[in-house]
Amino acid sequence: MKKKILLLSIIVAGMGGDLISEIIERSKHIAESAKQLILQLMTKVDNLRRYLCNNGFEIIDENIVKEYNHFYFVIKILSENPPWCIR
Repeated sequence: MKKKILLLSIIVAGMGGDLISEIIERSKHIAESAKQLILQLMTKVDNLRRYLCNNGFEIIDENIVKEYNHFYFVIKILSENPPWCIR
């Protein structure tokens, strides 16, 4: 008997946008079952935004943090049709 697990948040941090897209794609069923995903990326933010929009994820908040000479992007997303959402 498989147990169902309720995932409230998933955090993926410290990588580039292409790698984060790849991780989400490889485990899309897990990403889609979470209430929200918090993504902190360092490069390729446009590629990640494009991937998210093309795969049914909604960006609901975004921030840019500057530390010394580095910029860090933080994106909060929701799945368009998460299984826990009753419409």
